[in-house]
Amino acid sequence: MLSAMVCKAAIIGFYDSMGDTAVDFVLKQTKMHTLFISKEYLTKLIDMRGKGLATHIKNIVLFDSEEDAEITALKAQAMSNQIRVLTLDEVCEAGRSATSVTLQPEAVSRDDIYMLNYTSGTTGDSKGVKVSHWAILTSAILFEEIGRLTEDDVIIDYLPAPHVFD
Repeated sequence: MLSAMVCKAAIIGFYDSMGDTAVDFVLKQTKMHTLFISKEYLTKLIDMRGKGLATHIKNIVLFDSEEDAEITALKAQAMSNQIRVLTLDEVCEAGRSATSVTLQPEAVSRDDIYMLNYTSGTTGDSKGVKVSHWAILTSAILFEEIGRLTEDDVIIDYLPAPHVFD
């Protein structure tokens, strides 16, 4: 998540329980075209594309690092739906082998959006809550000051990213 900060990219989390229309609503509203997901979610997106949903998606990066027969088959299905799929290992290797590209971190202001947290949509369409870089950094600083954590402390974070409570 920290890498998103220096790329000026916004993070958007999805609940596993979100239905196809709720996911499509978020995708359309954000005009998101690249997703980092698991192969299980890829199956869902391919099915959605077949129903005329998730039309903005162009690129998928799979967190699953090793390409097996299932991933190869899913990649072919996705490609037939005009979605390019890469594993995270493939993206990292492309970055390591790139010689002519120099990426510079983008200047980020305190008000730039770091994360969009969508509600579960139990009373209608999901609502997107904008969380700024400043809000995340302030929370981290306050947690460090108030929490008085030591190197030996362990924190278990069990809520999904869309939960602002975290």
